[in-house]
Amino acid sequence: MRTTRLELPRLYSEQAAIKRHPARFKVFCAGRRAGKTWLGSDMLITGSGALGGAVDGLPVAWFSPTYKMLAQIWRDVVAWAAPVTRNVSVSEKRVELVTGGTIDMWSLENPDAARGRKYAGVFVDEAAMVPVLEEAWQAVIRPTLTDYAGWATFGSTPRGMNFFKTLYDLGRDPGQTDWASWQLATVANPYIPADEVEAARRDMTERRFHQEYLAEFLEGEGYVFRNVTDCSTEAITEPEEGTYVAGVDFGRSNDYTAICVVDAATKREVYLDRFNGPDWTLQRTRILATLQRYNVTTALLEQNSFGSPNIEEIQKQFRGARAWTTTAQTKRDIVEYLVQLLENRECRLLSRTANEAAAVAESELLAYEQTELPSGMVRYSAPEGRHDDTVIARCLAYWCCRPQRERGIV
Repeated sequence: MRTTRLELPRLYSEQAAIKRHPARFKVFCAGRRAGKTWLGSDMLITGSGALGGAVDGLPVAWFSPTYKMLAQIWRDVVAWAAPVTRNVSVSEKRVELVTGGTIDMWSLENPDAARGRKYAGVFVDEAAMVPVLEEAWQAVIRPTLTDYAGWATFGSTPRGMNFFKTLYDLGRDPGQTDWASWQLATVANPYIPADEVEAARRDMTERRFHQEYLAEFLEGEGYVFRNVTDCSTEAITEPEEGTYVAGVDFGRSNDYTAICVVDAATKREVYLDRFNGPDWTLQRTRILATLQRYNVTTALLEQNSFGSPNIEEIQKQFRGARAWTTTAQTKRDIVEYLVQLLENRECRLLSRTANEAAAVAESELLAYEQTELPSGMVRYSAPEGRHDDTVIARCLAYWCCRPQRERGIV
């Protein structure tokens, strides 16, 4: 009988201990380059604890936050599994092994794409970066494990107190016997030079080093928006007597269009939505319907390559629409105004339980970053691979709450 040897990346002792652990659901909170990707690919191919992987003839799946992040691990898994591979489908991101096992790879930009599948094991990479992790896990990924009573592992560097932290806490709870959690700093990986980690410490703020290299959960890790959960309200509010204002961010390629409506008097967010699609006519119709439903007095619409023609069309039917040109300075103005409102607890945002858009929006706020440039200016942006559509829509809506003479609106 012919034996085929797989040459997988060698696991160091802590990784091997996580792999062997009998818990069905595992959460691996790791510093940068601590080896979560190596561990995840090994588990998919060979199994987790006593539960099998693809070489045992079972279907398994990998989930990444974005298609871009999926690209490198796809190439690695194809290479590592090559000796026992029967077929590779690049278009479907699927590897079929000679054992009958399969490895599917998915982007969580569209979690619903995996609905209806059944898996014996899944690995969710950089789980803290998934804006809809809670919904993706509960509504899509967890049901795929039912047929096989399958396993799941979540690996990620932390990003604030989001749903990844909730899953991590399950693994720390002695009453949750199906769950287990680990927290490993980058230096746990013996293949990363310790002096390189120390060099990174000197080049980074202490706070960022503690998150990225020590794998520590930090409140408001994005360094921009604080008190996000403290300033939350429960649900979307139906239109009432009042003065409503709105902000709209038009989606670019692969982005979303987002609209936020705020009660200007109370600074309470009453409506939030995000959507995408190639038909701008339908998007404009959806925006106009919301503006009219709330009898919005002023709406700021971000002007960009997609925004300009859309704003012109919306202005034909809605006189309160105003174009907003985003520059480094104007972006700083609107972001820091919302920062001020949250710091002083002077506004109320929709809770993540209000709707799917609100859940995404909370994650986008918590992940939002600031970078100090050599000039001394601060640049605000979403982390690489993430969106900030709802952040900008919210900032524009709250900017409308300022007295008109302070807004700089034309």
